[in-house]
Amino acid sequence: MAAVRRDLQERLAPVLMIADQQLHLHLHLTTLAPLAPSLPASLKPTALQLRTPHHGYIDLIPSPSLRDRLIGAGTQTASAFLNEVLCAFVYDVEDRGQVIVWGDDHLSEFSWEFSAEALERWGGWVLTDEWRGRAKFWRRQRNAPLLPG
Repeated sequence: MAAVRRDLQERLAPVLMIADQQLHLHLHLTTLAPLAPSLPASLKPTALQLRTPHHGYIDLIPSPSLRDRLIGAGTQTASAFLNEVLCAFVYDVEDRGQVIVWGDDHLSEFSWEFSAEALERWGGWVLTDEWRGRAKFWRRQRNAPLLPG
């Protein structure tokens, strides 16, 4: 988990330094845009990311559609999701087991499995059915109990 966090934070360090210093959100946007060519496809900013002020840690999520849903959900919802579900990826805190990254490619959203608790709380409009399907796939791989639904 620490290696994934370190890699993501290194790739987006200029943006995260701004977010950490609580500077103007628009400065975040003008810093993010020039980074786009150097980022892998899963981290390239979306049009919504480039025009909508948002929490810088959203940029660490290697899923353009999830980033857009969090930005569209608003600051309070996005902050709650980051704190409850992705805290181990964005902050140096104990992993709460809300997400597991499988395999060597942490930049593939298919490698990410959200916990049953995260899917229950955030399922539907933030964590869509595709995330539930990925969780079911990974649970089958390790012979874990399948999720309902």
